[in-house]
Amino acid sequence: MLELIDLTTNKAIGALSFIKGETRTISLQVIESGIAKNITGYTFKFAAKEKFSDTAYKINVIAGAITDAVNGKLTLTLNAADIDVAFRGVYEIAMYDALLKKTVLTQPRGLPVAVHEDIID
Repeated sequence: MLELIDLTTNKAIGALSFIKGETRTISLQVIESGIAKNITGYTFKFAAKEKFSDTAYKINVIAGAITDAVNGKLTLTLNAADIDVAFRGVYEIAMYDALLKKTVLTQPRGLPVAVHEDIID
C-alpha cells in the first residue's frame, strides 16, 4: 500500500489551505509498506477542482519535481499564478510510471483544498 507523507508534518497528507496569490512548495515522500519507495522513472502531478466531477481545474495540473528518487522524495511548487482564484474543492496527487500507468496517491475523489482571499493587499 502506498502512502504520501507531508514532510513538513511527517504525517499522511491531508487537507490543504492556501492564500490566493501565494507561492508554496510542498515536500512529500512516497512510502510503500512502511519503507521509502524508490521513485526513479516516475512522474507526479497535482491538480484541484471545485468538485470532483468538474471538467475545469481551479488549480491547473502542476508537475512534481523529484528531489531524492531513492528515498521517494519530491516537491510540488505552486506559484502565485497557479493559486489565483479563491475556492473550496478537492485536489488529487497522482504518480505515473514509465508506461504512464496512473496511481492516485490521495484518497479516492480527492482531498479537501481551500484557497482563501488575502485580507490585506
